[in-house]
Amino acid sequence: MIYGDTSFWVSLYVEDAHSAQAVELLRENRRSILWNDFCELEFLTALARCCRIRSMSEDLRRQILSRHQRAMKDQLGVTIRQPDWGAAMQRGCALANSVILTLAGRSLDVLHVGIALELAIVEEFFLNRRKQRFLKGRR
Repeated sequence: MIYGDTSFWVSLYVEDAHSAQAVELLRENRRSILWNDFCELEFLTALARCCRIRSMSEDLRRQILSRHQRAMKDQLGVTIRQPDWGAAMQRGCALANSVILTLAGRSLDVLHVGIALELAIVEEFFLNRRKQRFLKGRR
């Protein structure tokens, strides 16, 4: 199973600097990609932000959500799995107390990595370089 961060999921639906890379990773992938409640929260928030800063219309946001909900319903290459949230938070806190001292980051980035560590994800699609650095520093 592979963990895709918010930037990966958004780039699949919204044309941005990482879209080609995200589509290529999905096309080459033979394993299932993880989805959970935190992924959904971050995805919904990211799309709402696109509307707020006017880089996306509300109509397009609804279309994207509809396409995404169909994909989730059909579970096209997706595994829905929740982490042990307490353990994920503990991993995030441990990460914040170690790697974060030398790498600047946001708590949500740290939590993404904590979730990936808690679920023992072997490979991540972290298009966000900050998360890549956190993970390298933690393993």
